[in-house]
Amino acid sequence: MASNGGDSSGFVVGAGRGVCMMSTSWREKQHPNLIKFIDTFLAANSYRLKFLSVPLDFIFNNGGIFVAFVFEMNWDCEKEAALFRRVNTLKRQFKNLYIVAVIPTSKRNE
Repeated sequence: MASNGGDSSGFVVGAGRGVCMMSTSWREKQHPNLIKFIDTFLAANSYRLKFLSVPLDFIFNNGGIFVAFVFEMNWDCEKEAALFRRVNTLKRQFKNLYIVAVIPTSKRNE
């Protein structure tokens, strides 16, 4: 069911239409309500959500511009080196790469 100016997918063609590709492995580690919230938020902002086997947690594509995100939801100092190796590899592949780390309150106050 296409709307005025839309295509067969039902999405309006034009500014703001994009795709968010989410890693299936990242999705499986999250609470289903978080995934539902992300999907609803993206849809409200004219983004489609696709699940793929990708090395990043999220990749946004809007008009050929790619923005990649790595989310570290459970910071573990013992796995810090592995995270930085992963980030260094990805920095060579993506011009726009952002890292989001969730640090527990006890760690932030140290």
